[in-house]
Amino acid sequence: MICANATEANQAIDQILVNKVFGAAGARIVIQEFLTGPEISLHALCDGRTARLFPTAQDHKKGAGQ
Repeated sequence: MICANATEANQAIDQILVNKVFGAAGARIVIQEFLTGPEISLHALCDGRTARLFPTAQDHKKGAGQ
C-alpha cells in the first residue's frame, strides 16, 4: 500500500494488522519511507566468493495518491 501521509499509513496498518485483510500474509509488515524521484535497481548473483552483476534496471512505480 502506498500512503501519502501518516493518517493513511495508520489506516493501512489497522486494515492489515487489526482487520486482517491479507489474512496470515499480513502477520508482519514492512514500512518504508516514501521517496520521490527515479529508482534504480542493481542485482547480482553471488556464490560467496564471486559476484556477477546484472545490468541496472529502472522501476516506474505510481506515486502516492495515484
